[in-house]
Amino acid sequence: MNNNEHISYIIAKTLLNLGCKDACISPGARNSGLALNLSNCFKSYNLLDERSAGYMALGIAKQTSKPTIINCTSGTAVGNLLPSIIEARMSEIPIIIITADRPKNMINKGENQTIYQDTIFDKYILEYQAIDSSSTNIENTIHTIYKTSIGLSDNKPLHEKGPVHINVHLDEPKLSTESERCSVNKIFKNINTQTIKNDIEIKDFKSPLIICGQSNLNEYKENIFKLSDKFNTPIIADISSNIPSHPNSISYYDMFIDNMNCDTIFRFGKKPLSKKLNNLIKECNNTYLIRNEKIFNDDISNIISYKELSDFIDATHISLKTDWITSIKKQESLYISRIENIMNTATDLNEYTIAYKTLNQAENNSNIFIGNSIIIRAFNFLRRNITQKRVNIFSNRGASGIDGNIATSIGIAASSNSNHNYLILGDQAFMHDIGSLKILKNLNVNLTIIIINNSGGGIFDYLPISNKDNRDTYEKFIRNDHNEEFQMIVEAYGISYRKFDTLSDFTLPLDRGPCVVELSVNKNDSLNFYKKLTT
Repeated sequence: MNNNEHISYIIAKTLLNLGCKDACISPGARNSGLALNLSNCFKSYNLLDERSAGYMALGIAKQTSKPTIINCTSGTAVGNLLPSIIEARMSEIPIIIITADRPKNMINKGENQTIYQDTIFDKYILEYQAIDSSSTNIENTIHTIYKTSIGLSDNKPLHEKGPVHINVHLDEPKLSTESERCSVNKIFKNINTQTIKNDIEIKDFKSPLIICGQSNLNEYKENIFKLSDKFNTPIIADISSNIPSHPNSISYYDMFIDNMNCDTIFRFGKKPLSKKLNNLIKECNNTYLIRNEKIFNDDISNIISYKELSDFIDATHISLKTDWITSIKKQESLYISRIENIMNTATDLNEYTIAYKTLNQAENNSNIFIGNSIIIRAFNFLRRNITQKRVNIFSNRGASGIDGNIATSIGIAASSNSNHNYLILGDQAFMHDIGSLKILKNLNVNLTIIIINNSGGGIFDYLPISNKDNRDTYEKFIRNDHNEEFQMIVEAYGISYRKFDTLSDFTLPLDRGPCVVELSVNKNDSLNFYKKLTT
């Protein structure tokens, strides 16, 4: 076994023993030894485009909650991973990036396909390690970087989960007849976890509020419900939090949030989608973030671990009066019947009616990935309609980009046991990641892509910039108006295609396999319907 294969084998074998299961590999020469060893050890996907590979790995990690491996060759291939790594960092998804690189003595010598790969991802990774032929204790290096990706480290408090980077300096690939396959006997070494102890005193309160932000918090629902039950606390939860229904859950809060005079906020997960809700958090002087790890890109100072929260609940014997939550529910009741009557009688095809119909038709245990811009806001506004269903909601809200949505959804569907996987996104996001249709066709996964074609970036119509005098410039450079339809390009990939022009005709397809549904939406209908809902 030559040196390249030896290093590649140790990396793959160690990650296998630690519990990794999936790898997204982009082809190349410099990474050939890594690619072959990883493909022997893991369920592997061969993906030509590194940007798509990164986003598919992100989707797999979202679905499995395990670190997913990305492997690519040197040069600009590495740079193409950056968008997905930014999203993984901002949404705390464990990704292990393994990049092949030229030997260190070739750096800065004008050698072909040689760039500065060391620390190329800068603040968007939790840890960086370089490995070359002189490295010793490679297994320990891999152990350290794996533990960092899942939020664990020796002799330190718990940290965030997220992407980590291993840059492997390799010699010119050589042919070898030697081969060694990874053992399938996984040995996961137990890692001691620690709980942050902040000794932060929770002040007395009379009108508390629970806010569940843009994070998958389903595993913490019992803690959230325990806090709500103890103090009669209203629960405001983003749709992406995946928090199920509770008697204290509040919907349509954006309609009356200006009248909420809360004195304490218990925040779970990332900050919420609603701007009004974020303003409420900003104005409240007594806000606590409940989580077991320190937080990146957040200005909160009062962080309480789940253990500390549980101890506080158990040790506190007071019980708040129900006046506070009763007043909130009374405000909510003024809007429930009106909004639901509008939704039940609507005939317009727009983001809100599409979200409403999708939520009502989706099967239990469906996976629904929601794109950004208007559609995620429509789903979040109407989240009351899934409170009784077991539906898994996904989104890329770490950095809220429109790139990589198709590839991420393919990763979720490919690693899920569900036969019902949906991606709902806008036309701009679809066009941005259209090359991932090849991956969808090759893998033949059960994924239905629903394109809301409103002929451009409709979200900008909600902003003051749309009212500027120079409308032609706005439509060309900001809204990016177009007349594109997608049947020809979808069918060119050999993927089933359907189009609906009316709300009454639109239904979720029940057939298995990849499918694209295009919904033609009048570009003015979304904003007009939103105004009807909220005024």
